[in-house]
Amino acid sequence: MSDLAAVWSPNAQTPQQRNEPVDQMLLLQDEIDECALREQGVYARIGREAWPRIADDPALGELARELQDAQAQLAAAREKLAAAQAEQEERERQERERQVVPKCSACGVSIDPSMKFCPGCGQKVSAHAKAFCPECGCETQPGALFCSECGYRLNA
Repeated sequence: MSDLAAVWSPNAQTPQQRNEPVDQMLLLQDEIDECALREQGVYARIGREAWPRIADDPALGELARELQDAQAQLAAAREKLAAAQAEQEERERQERERQVVPKCSACGVSIDPSMKFCPGCGQKVSAHAKAFCPECGCETQPGALFCSECGYRLNA
């Protein structure tokens, strides 16, 4: 803990309880930090704009290599992130496909349990519409947690 933070109490109510010079110093330190951050941003913008004009300068060889390394690492990290995101999306897609899908007992069209009538044949949807295991395709029992044929865990 810094010396400034040790004597400053955000809960102090009276000037005697608070050390006002310390409060002022903390405010000034915040202002300095904000200015330094803004300065870094300006330097970064200057560098991005100037770099294409000076990148081939031999005096900047080490900096150029350092920038190229940083850019290569950034590109590799972005590629890894994109691959991880694609893998996650594929896992989620596969999981959605594996969900137990109720089907109309008359025509076999996939139905939503909230439907009152089958969109395929118009028959009234019963509360016990057939459902099939996404793994083996066998009919499953209503409320079953596992397929009785292959043992696949159902997400009923």
